[in-house]
Amino acid sequence: MTILDSNVILRIMRGEKEVKRFVENHTDTIGTTIFNVYELLRGRGVILDYFKGFEIYGFSESEARVAAEIYRKLKSSGKMKGEIDILIASIVKANGETIITIDKDFIEIGKIVQIDVLTPSS
Repeated sequence: MTILDSNVILRIMRGEKEVKRFVENHTDTIGTTIFNVYELLRGRGVILDYFKGFEIYGFSESEARVAAEIYRKLKSSGKMKGEIDILIASIVKANGETIITIDKDFIEIGKIVQIDVLTPSS
């Protein structure tokens, strides 16, 4: 399973074939997080039907503990990132998944807290 970040989902929805092809070449099952669903509903009014067939990862106490750890590591390294990015990263890490994103902050988060990040060249 690979988790798609909001920016990747939006590019696929806009018809960017190279991003869609990248995702198809790197995973056979896709998911996203409840925070990505929130971002898309908040910012773009994306229709919930779009997420049928996606595994939508939630947020529980175990992810909250991982988020707190990520927050502390980023703060101590002087490379703090946005709160939602930290929450998304905690879900990726807690579930041992990979994230596909275009957000460069995740590359830095991935290096600091050891999560796998794939980035389409787009």
